[in-house]
Amino acid sequence: MEMKFVIEATDEMIGGTTGLFAVNNILTSVHFREKINDWRKIKVQSKHIPNADVFMTYVGILAQGKTEFERAEAYREHEYFRTQLEIEKSPSCSILRQRFNAIADTEIDNMKNLVDEINKNLLKHKQVTLTPCYKEHVPLDIDVTPMDNSDTKKEGVSWTYKEFEGYAPIMAYLGKEGYLLRTELREGKANGQCAKTPQFLRDTINLAKQVTDQKILARTDCGHDCCDNVLIFTESEIDFLMKAKNTVADKPEFYFNRAEELFKKGNSQRMETRQGKERYLYSYEKTYLCTREDGTKESVTARIVVDAIKRTSKSNGQMLLIPEYDCKRYTTSLREATEEEIIELYHAHATSEQFHSELKSDMDVERLPSGKFHTNELVLGMASVVYNILRMLGQIGSKLEVSKKRAVARKRIKTVIKDMILLASKLTKHGRKKIIKIYEHEPRIPII
Repeated sequence: MEMKFVIEATDEMIGGTTGLFAVNNILTSVHFREKINDWRKIKVQSKHIPNADVFMTYVGILAQGKTEFERAEAYREHEYFRTQLEIEKSPSCSILRQRFNAIADTEIDNMKNLVDEINKNLLKHKQVTLTPCYKEHVPLDIDVTPMDNSDTKKEGVSWTYKEFEGYAPIMAYLGKEGYLLRTELREGKANGQCAKTPQFLRDTINLAKQVTDQKILARTDCGHDCCDNVLIFTESEIDFLMKAKNTVADKPEFYFNRAEELFKKGNSQRMETRQGKERYLYSYEKTYLCTREDGTKESVTARIVVDAIKRTSKSNGQMLLIPEYDCKRYTTSLREATEEEIIELYHAHATSEQFHSELKSDMDVERLPSGKFHTNELVLGMASVVYNILRMLGQIGSKLEVSKKRAVARKRIKTVIKDMILLASKLTKHGRKKIIKIYEHEPRIPII
């Protein structure tokens, strides 16, 4: 059968990762190269291959949704890739791994501070839009997400609460768009409210205040419902919303019976539900006796919102011999919001699970590439920087590509990589200028 197309080789620079030009431009605007090459802070250097070339190579790998150090080999002689990221000398996979290990062993604290600074500058100086979740409050969603690293012998990998071997990092996302403000890698066996959590919350809140002047609403699940966190949020002068813990002593029927009594007095709200299901909402005040680091005590009052339910039949009409009681409680500092608004605000916190998925699945960060814990810390930090850049590109693209059916509030990282990073183009040089040629009808040209 005769072939319809003829394949020919060319010496022209043609590549399929045009979006890396945009990634490079964004990192250049926040002076990433100068900061990573600052010998006064990062003392691990090489006169042959500077840190900027090493880290920009890995940024290019991460931006394509990959994490393996071995992928650096494919770009050692790739002039198009080096030109995109302004890399003078490409490192081998061995040098890439060795440099990450060396910096992680001796400069991990400086690198953490640098990652925080880069993320802050990306969100602040690039003037990203942070959409409020309630009135003028920007959400700060804090959550732990286990990373499956089963069948490995990596340092720090242990049994997680999801019943697999892995890590249990804590993440903090700012705005409804889900910008990854801070991360902290932890051993899999670490509890969500471990000894590191209070300091992580203080540093995260401080960083969030540097990024935005808007009011902040910190949202966490029941794993962070404790006096320490209530005191931290109160002293930091931000609002908070946490799902309250249900202890053995907390009987759902007690809260339901109390709701019925309050309803008779006009102090609770009865919700319209199906037949065989009763639901009440009400609030009350609770005083936490908090202990500061210096040992002094302080009383902090918070609002508890109760969602009490009694079921005498299932949704399919099947009657229950014994009524089922269910009760969900929420601890918050918001006094003006109604009970329905508080519950809806907490339900919106579940969107952070999708942010976890985009980082772990779309960027392939779940199975971290190194056997050393601090090196994986460094990898996760760099992944957070690239994640925010991809999120920024996605938000720009969602504004340019207005759907006829509905407005697109946020693009998944996977879509950003496929549509914007992996975009074909040709690089030419003419009159001391480097020109990127993209198909003229390509709708994403303004983004690049």
